[in-house]
Amino acid sequence: MRSAAPLFWLTAANLPTAATIPVNIAADLMGGHIVQGHVDGVATVERVAEQGDALLVDVRVPDDVRETTILHGAVTVDGVSLTVNALPRPGVVQVSLVPFTREHTTLGKLKQGDRVHVEADVLGKYVRQLCRSAQ
Repeated sequence: MRSAAPLFWLTAANLPTAATIPVNIAADLMGGHIVQGHVDGVATVERVAEQGDALLVDVRVPDDVRETTILHGAVTVDGVSLTVNALPRPGVVQVSLVPFTREHTTLGKLKQGDRVHVEADVLGKYVRQLCRSAQ
């Protein structure tokens, strides 16, 4: 019978002898991006451009979202957690929508001028708060 304990509580000694221990177990448990489903602000789509099979979307985000956003970090747009593809201009975050995302979300229909809900990566928000508290 499997334990009800979370997977990260297990040790190698508790696993069957033939078990493989994944190195990236923490990332698998977190799903890669750490967001909470909150809305941190409203952003405006500034540019939409096709590049190969991807759709590049530049979004002007509120200052508090931008200050916690890093290249290749996470940002959520209308509830979809995405990797930050580029930071092309001050206050602008670019995401790249792959075909799967375009087909399975409403983001593939975005156009210049659309307003979207955004959420910054929670780790960035915690780091910002810790830095402010240390001052």
